[in-house]
Amino acid sequence: MPTPPPAPHTTGAPASYGQPGPAYSQPAASGYPNYSQPQSPNYPPQPPTPAVPYPGQPAPTQPAGQALVPGQAPGYPVPAGQPAAAKTTIVMPAFDIKSEALALWQAVSAIFRSRPVETLKVAENSRWYVYLMALIAPLLSGLLLATLGSRTVGGVVSFGESLTGGAYKSGYSLPWGAWFSLLFTAFFVTIVLVALRALFIHFTFMVHGAKQPLMRSFQIVTAACAPMVFALGITWLLTLIPSAGLVVVVLVVAWLVLGWLQFVNEMVIYIGINRAARFQRSPVMIHATFSALWAIIAGVLIATMIVPSAEYLIPDIF
Repeated sequence: MPTPPPAPHTTGAPASYGQPGPAYSQPAASGYPNYSQPQSPNYPPQPPTPAVPYPGQPAPTQPAGQALVPGQAPGYPVPAGQPAAAKTTIVMPAFDIKSEALALWQAVSAIFRSRPVETLKVAENSRWYVYLMALIAPLLSGLLLATLGSRTVGGVVSFGESLTGGAYKSGYSLPWGAWFSLLFTAFFVTIVLVALRALFIHFTFMVHGAKQPLMRSFQIVTAACAPMVFALGITWLLTLIPSAGLVVVVLVVAWLVLGWLQFVNEMVIYIGINRAARFQRSPVMIHATFSALWAIIAGVLIATMIVPSAEYLIPDIF
């Protein structure tokens, strides 16, 4: 029986020990990268980074009179021949009477359509709305009070002369000095009341920790005043009609309508306050307190400023 051949020797050097191995120092074959040479990736150029000062070393500053350009870090001078960045200025949009008149009408009609949020949005988005309402409301208040004073004096005088058999006297018998006194007094009082109302709304935000700019409070006030200003304008136009009986009707209707619109005003203001910020607690108590305080101040101002101005009417009646 033949014997199997002996197993190969597993210890010691391999059979191919003496054969030459792969030439690792030879260059790689064509088509493959040569990893033996360092490769430099092509990264896009990066802007210079500001130098970080060591403790006790002052930080780099920009040279005086030199502005930063795009891609320049503070502390590095602008390269020669490279223009400095142009300064940007905020340009206020031009006043467009057509668009502003449309915004005023949208603010008024939205409240009468039971959409007060749209009125608040108009006040927020229109740059000139707050200023126009802050001017139109005092002006209409002054014109209405002065015209009503003049028509009241004329009506009383005409009624007295008709009882005594005298000739009819024109309804516009108030002296110009008294007329302008009523106009400017009502104008000033209305401006003060609008500003105080906005300040009390701002204080409501502050008490509840909801920080809002003061302009937001003026936007809420002027938005809520939109229907009342519209009613003041209609009432003033009706008082220009030369009719003594119509003046009495206008006075009665005006007080009823304006009293109702005052409640609408309060509701819109409260909606605007809740819409402007998120409150942890309801602002109803603080708002009601400041509203009562504002009403007291309004009564004091009217009693101390407008009523004394109306004393000019007494010598004309008697």
